[in-house]
Amino acid sequence: MEQSEIRKQWHGPFCSAVRLELVENKNDVDFQKEYQLSSKPLQIDLLVIRKTEDISINNEIGKIFRGHNLMEYKSPEDALNVDTYFKVLGYACFYKSNSPSVDSIKDDDITLSFVREGYPRELFRYFRERNFTVEQRYPGIYYVTRDGFFPTQVIVSKKLDKELHIWLTSLTRNMKAAAAEMLVYRIGNLTDKDDLLNASAVLNLAFQANRKIFKDVKEDGTMFEELRELMQPEFDAAVDAAVDAAVTNTTDIVKVQAIDNFVKKFGVSLTEACEALGITIEKYEEIKAKAAQNELNKTK
Repeated sequence: MEQSEIRKQWHGPFCSAVRLELVENKNDVDFQKEYQLSSKPLQIDLLVIRKTEDISINNEIGKIFRGHNLMEYKSPEDALNVDTYFKVLGYACFYKSNSPSVDSIKDDDITLSFVREGYPRELFRYFRERNFTVEQRYPGIYYVTRDGFFPTQVIVSKKLDKELHIWLTSLTRNMKAAAAEMLVYRIGNLTDKDDLLNASAVLNLAFQANRKIFKDVKEDGTMFEELRELMQPEFDAAVDAAVDAAVTNTTDIVKVQAIDNFVKKFGVSLTEACEALGITIEKYEEIKAKAAQNELNKTK
């Protein structure tokens, strides 16, 4: 997968997950996704700006926050190493120097946050060898400090408390059934439109990255109905796209291909997919058999 596709797949849901982690303070901070640090392509994954100094953030992830907080996310395919640290350190210096007026952004009002699922052993070794202090302040959240450097936290999402941080811990390919059920339950209790949009981004990634787990969740009828309801907008869009494809080319084989894609993407049963696209199971199997025979005849 191209790096640009990986960024699109994981980084958008990451920003949504952070918004949900800090939902209690969503009116107190400003979130700026993929913030452009200059007129040239130079951007940080997420910039969180605290609107006023007297704001108190209770979420463990936001405890370290000051006025300007740069967040870098690494997907499971990306490395978090010393070069990543210095890249973001450089971004922070540039961000400070590019402030609206001289010293309007104070150096002691900036923090750095790095988020990755896995433990960055080599990076922590580098810090310790160079007299940085590395302290686990909360489960999965490590503070990295040294005089003259911006306060930094490294968040190892697989070590976070899953009940407290269901949003970030859901950005994984290794989700357990209990976590999937908890995610669906939490989303079912949301009422705010923006929160639901962010939750949908997290759920969609979790679903795509953990198909087997969510397929197993289907065995719980109540849970699957909640999941279907939460994903209904995208479910409907997929139906519309598949129907459009079938209308454009009315051959039965196109309908069969649309059904196969539908089952693969959403993990629904063949029966459900056939019903959604208006074709019987018997007709589907008949067309599949004919298509297979045609392919066999071509090879003779």
